[in-house]
Amino acid sequence: MNRSTPNEGTAVRMFRIRYKLFLAMSALNACLVTGAYVFNSVSFEKHFTTYLGQQELARQIPLMGALAGEFRKSGSWERFRQSPRRFHQLVNDYNPRPEDGANPPPPGPMNGQDDAAGPGRPFFPGGPPPRPPGDPDGPPAYLQPAPRPVPQHLALLDSDHSTIVGPQRLPAVAVMAPVTVNGKTAGYLAYIPQREIVSSGEQIFAEQQQRIFTRVAIGLGFGSILMSFGIAWWLSRPLKELTRGTRALSAGRYDTRIAIPGNDELSQLAADFNTLAAALAANLDARQRWIADIAHELRTPLAVLRGEIEALQDGVRQPTAANLQSLGQEVQRLARLVDDLHTLSQSDQGALSYRKEALDLGELVTEVISQHHRRLEAAGIRVETDLATGMTVWGDQARLMQLLANLMQNTLRYTDAPGTLRISLRRVYNRAELDWEDSSPGVPEKDLPHLTERLFRVESSRSRATGGSGLGLSIAKAIADAHDVAMRPRAGALGGLCWELVFPLLNTDAGHA
Repeated sequence: MNRSTPNEGTAVRMFRIRYKLFLAMSALNACLVTGAYVFNSVSFEKHFTTYLGQQELARQIPLMGALAGEFRKSGSWERFRQSPRRFHQLVNDYNPRPEDGANPPPPGPMNGQDDAAGPGRPFFPGGPPPRPPGDPDGPPAYLQPAPRPVPQHLALLDSDHSTIVGPQRLPAVAVMAPVTVNGKTAGYLAYIPQREIVSSGEQIFAEQQQRIFTRVAIGLGFGSILMSFGIAWWLSRPLKELTRGTRALSAGRYDTRIAIPGNDELSQLAADFNTLAAALAANLDARQRWIADIAHELRTPLAVLRGEIEALQDGVRQPTAANLQSLGQEVQRLARLVDDLHTLSQSDQGALSYRKEALDLGELVTEVISQHHRRLEAAGIRVETDLATGMTVWGDQARLMQLLANLMQNTLRYTDAPGTLRISLRRVYNRAELDWEDSSPGVPEKDLPHLTERLFRVESSRSRATGGSGLGLSIAKAIADAHDVAMRPRAGALGGLCWELVFPLLNTDAGHA
């Protein structure tokens, strides 16, 4: 059975993302182009129809003059309401067909003005021709045209827009022009667009516009497809780089970095990816060093113990009190290392227990100095204190004593004799600032940020006779963090190292929050 490799599967997924982006943007652009095409077509059709209606009504000015004459004659539209044929006949008279070979009759006077033929009548020199019997109002027989269809493109409305002749409900595309008599609107002549009566020139123009719209829409469609493909490729390229980098990280290549130019979310994601890769590389290096340092720390006391025991077994050394004391010291050193490792593991897991209460920070410092008084004198270290009173903090007494004791152990191990330990405690606003400063030797500036790292020593060759396990300051930092205490090292004025510890003071009036 064929199985694709992880790389192949990831590549397929990347192509799918590209295709999804392409299809999504193409569909969106297609909708926009289609919508624009439909909107332009409908808008053109509407405005072109309106334009045709206005042009048609402009050609019907003679007809509107005749209608005004008819209204002036009778004072109403009742004649047309009772006999729509009269309106149709009048429309046909003023809109002759080309095959009729006659010009439309001249318009009657506008605004109700009468002439020699009478109100609203066309003027014929020498008088009107004879009318056929039975139809005194009709045209002469010899002038009667061939039967014509009833005009459907014109309608007559009164001044209230009520239909007199024509459809009762006019379509929305209908265009109306007022029929005025003596300056007042007596009614309206409405033009209802009919595609079959549009002239060939107008029809050709409309078809040309539709073809132009169609070509523009097709061009925009193809352009949007090309643009969508380019954008999809451009967006999927950084995603492909991120996928490649992620595969490299999962394979353990933490030196992988991604370069995505720009100042957008993808470039920020690439920067975060590089930060993550650097953190993973640092953690891997720290873990490797941690394992190596732990093995080294455990190997030394175990090697001493094994040598001492083998010497006793071989009879090279006798089980005297001094030799047994040497074995006991190595066992104690090994036990302290194991205890420190256990404390740090509990701190990492958040399992260290704290029983916090209101404590006087100055009294804790004084007690730690008293406990180490003899060792300080033996090491030739003079203690100078400047401790403010009333510095109440919220903390675990045993843990804070352990923190201060670790700082004292660091001073005893690395301060040359004769030396000085200067401890000052002062209030700054709602904080208590404790400075723990000893004399030379100092710590190089580049090593200051690493002092609280586990198993770190300024000199890697420092022997355990002068240096501890390298875990004391790490434990002190963990205790400080648990008490919201800022703990920072800096070069001291006495030539040695100065630790700055900033404690939040407890508001004894309001109680602890």
